[in-house]
Amino acid sequence: MRYTVTFEVYVEGYNDKAALAKANLIARNQNALHPSQDWSVHKLHRTPFASFNIEEVDINKIDTYTKNY
Repeated sequence: MRYTVTFEVYVEGYNDKAALAKANLIARNQNALHPSQDWSVHKLHRTPFASFNIEEVDINKIDTYTKNY
């Protein structure tokens, strides 16, 4: 049987680009440890602590070399 699991990870970053870079670093490290699994960053949200003011970030508009290829 095959399953799909979605993980939610909170990262700290001083801006959207830094948060995406950190998320992609985590994904690359996990891909290195588990090469048969796909750890790709699909979404990024600004999630202020103790707030319901959550905004999705368009990761396709962030210019960074850290995107997964």
